[in-house]
Amino acid sequence: MSEKKTYPEEYTEQVFRGKIELDVRDSVPDWGPYSPPKAPEDAPNVLFILYDDTGLAAWSPYGGAINMPTLQKLADRGLMYTQWHTCALCAPTRSTC
Repeated sequence: MSEKKTYPEEYTEQVFRGKIELDVRDSVPDWGPYSPPKAPEDAPNVLFILYDDTGLAAWSPYGGAINMPTLQKLADRGLMYTQWHTCALCAPTRSTC
């Protein structure tokens, strides 16, 4: 007879070190305060814009009729990708720029 395995195999029992009270204000979490990760000093400053269900030519930075002054300022000071392609796919996100 084979040995009984637990799922997942690498599971180890963890001990909750916080405190649960009737009022959340009296409870203590089992983790420290959240602090977002910090980029290294020499990291590039990159803004990645993802959009869906719109044509590239609709936005003012690309010559479109939709006035987007803030995006226009970013485009005037940065780099714009104008030569990219996507494959025809019926999915929520079809292109990124």
